[in-house]
Amino acid sequence: MNGRTVLIVEDECLVGEDLAEALREAGAEVIGPVETLPQAMRIVQKGNALDCALLDIDLDGVAVFPLVGELRTAGAGILFLTGVRCDSIPKEFADVACISKPIAAVRVVRELTAMLGPIPTAA
Repeated sequence: MNGRTVLIVEDECLVGEDLAEALREAGAEVIGPVETLPQAMRIVQKGNALDCALLDIDLDGVAVFPLVGELRTAGAGILFLTGVRCDSIPKEFADVACISKPIAAVRVVRELTAMLGPIPTAA
């Protein structure tokens, strides 16, 4: 994860901090965790260079799905985190990777590493 920038959108403080710590230990630059959709939208709309985002699907009763389009436009990878089954996510987001809670931070780091692959080097 060295050199990768990850946005964490998670309304459970302990979960968000655990993920942030694991990602930092893996070498990632972490933005967040942020707890609300408006906060996350502002970060993405400011043009922050993001490699990927971890998105809790339900932010205190507010669905995170409006952020997906913004992230896709920015070219960022997306990994959903959910307290429900991943197959209950709307079909329009079927292409987005998903992990059901409870989650192990080490698994999230593994999934993101596999999703992003190595950072391209200049020739």
